Amino acid sequence: QMLRGWLGEEAALTFASPARPGNSQGKLSETHDLTCIRIKSNDQSSLLSALEAAGNPELVIFDGFNAEERFGHYVREALPKTMRALDMQDFHALRLGRER
Repeated sequence: QMLRGWLGEEAALTFASPARPGNSQGKLSETHDLTCIRIKSNDQSSLLSALEAAGNPELVIFDGFNAEERFGHYVREALPKTMRALDMQDFHALRLGRER
């Protein structure tokens, strides 16, 4: 849902992830105008290189709590004026499941 919203904007999108590249990553970058960068987990220089390659973004979205824990402090140190957001949709789904 979030990706669909951003794709309609004139913003450049870059995904950085420590996950191994897979089919979905290739399909994502082929069908949409975005870049996928593999970074090393808990590696500041790897993340800083990705941020620089992304053009020092104004917004960084973490797709989960673990990602924010691993990389949030590096983003905050390198780009203190960059807005950081944590996608909480997994937590909402968990909460809704528990309520049932």
